[in-house]
Amino acid sequence: MHHVKIKTERPDLEGTGARSRLDAVLKGLVEKTENEREQNEGDTGKISTDSLNKELSPSSAGK
Repeated sequence: MHHVKIKTERPDLEGTGARSRLDAVLKGLVEKTENEREQNEGDTGKISTDSLNKELSPSSAGK
């Protein structure tokens, strides 16, 4: 009778933990980006009159 070694792969627990941490970080970044995009879309329609007034004021001409 022949002795045969069967190699089995064990789940890499460190890899699984690292993967879940990376997924959590990625999810957080996606949510942050979506929130910033929503804020920017809301701000795009409004041009700040303060910044327009500063740009058009005579005192800012030399700056």
